[in-house]
Amino acid sequence: MHRLGDDAAWDRAERQLADVVAELGLPCAIQPGAGAIYGPKLELLLRDRRGRSWQCGTIQLDFVMPQRFDVRYVDPSGNKRHVVMLHRALYGSIERFVGLLLEHHGAALPAWLAPEQIAILPISADHAAYAESVHARLAMHDVRSRIDREGTLARRVAVAQHDGVPFVVVVGDRELRDGTIAVRARDSQMIAPLVEGIASLVTRCTP
Repeated sequence: MHRLGDDAAWDRAERQLADVVAELGLPCAIQPGAGAIYGPKLELLLRDRRGRSWQCGTIQLDFVMPQRFDVRYVDPSGNKRHVVMLHRALYGSIERFVGLLLEHHGAALPAWLAPEQIAILPISADHAAYAESVHARLAMHDVRSRIDREGTLARRVAVAQHDGVPFVVVVGDRELRDGTIAVRARDSQMIAPLVEGIASLVTRCTP
């Protein structure tokens, strides 16, 4: 592998990285020749639901570049010393990390990450204005929602489930009369606190 710096600097950096990993008790495997050009690195692997490994974050220990650019600090004794540089990528490339998320969750992204968090389904045209007021109230709280008016109610519920929308809000005569909403969660584990929270955001909406 082509690399910058001398063997002593690399040996020191490799030893220090190994000591940190050992102290933290992290499982690791050595990959000879996989370091960056300016120093050894840690590669962090994430596993998706199928057990496949994806290399995402990296932490690279660099003694070389600060010396090449003569980047120094003054220590408590007044001596100028070269800094140690850490190159850190938390997720790797954004494309790779998004790919991992999609592979892990499929269309069913968690509610906080879903592009559309709630599908609002008015039962008929008579409920359209109330659906708009629900949509506006959710937007005030930075909740991402859409209104779906086309097709039967059953079909619109099925489309929302197919699209992976975490919550479906149905509004009809009773909701319009009471100023409430009926919430359906994609995942039963979401129901308890989240459904109650969504309902509280739009309580007493007026068309």
